[in-house]
Amino acid sequence: MPRKLEVNSQFYQEDFLLQARSSTDKRHYRRLLGLHYIQSGQTQSTVSRLLGVTPNSVQKWIKRYKQQGIEGLKPKTIPGRTSRLNKDQLHAFAQAFIAQQEALPGGRLTGKDAQKMLKKDYGCDYNISTVYQLLHACGLSWITGRSRHPLSCSKKQEAFKKTLEHQ
Repeated sequence: MPRKLEVNSQFYQEDFLLQARSSTDKRHYRRLLGLHYIQSGQTQSTVSRLLGVTPNSVQKWIKRYKQQGIEGLKPKTIPGRTSRLNKDQLHAFAQAFIAQQEALPGGRLTGKDAQKMLKKDYGCDYNISTVYQLLHACGLSWITGRSRHPLSCSKKQEAFKKTLEHQ
């Protein structure tokens, strides 16, 4: 028989399930869901099997809740290299990139174009995969429709569509 958990009365008053549903981070969601299962009488080993984690992880979640409360379950920021571009520079780059794309008579800019622009304007030499990550962080996507040919004429295309419909 598993031993009784020693948690304070506040633990049983928390609505872990409601908080889990509003969580956007999957690790935070899993922790809250695990504590909800513990709250509803499940054992640590059962919770660990349900969530696919080790029983030791469940113990750590309980310990963090006891020591820090609900804030202790939130994910910590993962340290890493700081960005070479600050937020203002990244925003300015995105605006310049969009303006350059809109100025094109046809076709579209590629990651290589963005890479050259970053090197020329900001002195940052990024790998192409990192360039695409930066573009994604700026909210730019490369899922586009067919590009427009610079010599295309929209009036001729519309006239062609009208004659095609009547055949």
